[in-house]
Amino acid sequence: MATRLLTLCLSSPRVFLRRFSNIKSYINLGTEMKLLNDKKQFKKALALFDQHGINNILTLSNFTITQVLKACAHMRDLQRGKIIHNLIASKTKNDIYVSTTLIHLYVHCDDIASAQSLFDSTKNKTPAMYGIMMKGNASFKD
Repeated sequence: MATRLLTLCLSSPRVFLRRFSNIKSYINLGTEMKLLNDKKQFKKALALFDQHGINNILTLSNFTITQVLKACAHMRDLQRGKIIHNLIASKTKNDIYVSTTLIHLYVHCDDIASAQSLFDSTKNKTPAMYGIMMKGNASFKD
């Protein structure tokens, strides 16, 4: 991999720099979205994602995906969250952070059945997942 990267850089520096700037922009996207989420500016975080991320969702980092899902949860945008979940279904199986954030989205949007289904299909459950599910089941019964 390193040899291939070095060969690419030496043979065509413009192509390398363009690809590197794309990677850099994806890293910045996640960081910028986190800053907006931390400031509770969820609409702005989703607008930023729409500008830069939706067309390239499969190449985005899991960090960026968790940030967009958090914004969806706080905006109670279940439809967008489900669309993203369908697009990244293969990533959810291997990443506990994405799975946990999806469970949180479903619980926060009162879709306990989807949360439970995802929880049940997750092999490596974390204490955070159990906590989210307990909160969701407790609030759903009230």
